[in-house]
Amino acid sequence: AAGTISPDHEGHSPLPRQLPAVVTRRYIQSVTTIVRNATLQADYWFGQGKVENRTGPWLPRQIYMTAAGKFKEHNVTGIFRIPPSDGTAEDDGAIYKICSSQHLSLDILRKFFGSSVEIEVEHEWYIAPDYQGRGTSTDFMIYDGATGFQGHTKAGALYYPHALDLAFSTLESQAMGARAVAKLIAKRLEWIETFQSFSVGEEL
Repeated sequence: AAGTISPDHEGHSPLPRQLPAVVTRRYIQSVTTIVRNATLQADYWFGQGKVENRTGPWLPRQIYMTAAGKFKEHNVTGIFRIPPSDGTAEDDGAIYKICSSQHLSLDILRKFFGSSVEIEVEHEWYIAPDYQGRGTSTDFMIYDGATGFQGHTKAGALYYPHALDLAFSTLESQAMGARAVAKLIAKRLEWIETFQSFSVGEEL
């Protein structure tokens, strides 16, 4: 029938009936917004009338939020001024990058940077698992269709390269996980020996 996966020639399903909860967990959302024609609004950030010179190089180039500041300022975690790539002098109407955990409306950005601000780029991505104070371990192989077939099959396996995310999440861990899965698949297909000596410095 359409939309279904038939068993393979050995009689078992090539995919698991249900993914384990560990691979369907939530991830922490981050939104990066790039704006142009932006002038940091000193009255908003430092208080109405608190400063005389509201423009110029004395304005901070980076703003990092405390937990209280993030809560107050629409879940913004940081604001960073981007210098011109051609080395020219910076004028008012600069380019800024804003990191937040939610989308920022144009009205909010106008409070931050004035009425002339324009959104150049907005990108939503997921930076790390939402651990929520709990950790659950899993293997790189989360489903083995050969179970019960005494290994007489090379089909029907499902791997999870991000298993290391459950302990820590970095670009390096992604590379390590991908390499581990590649080696497991190579062993399953008998492309490499199950037991072999590795050179010095071989992590996995």
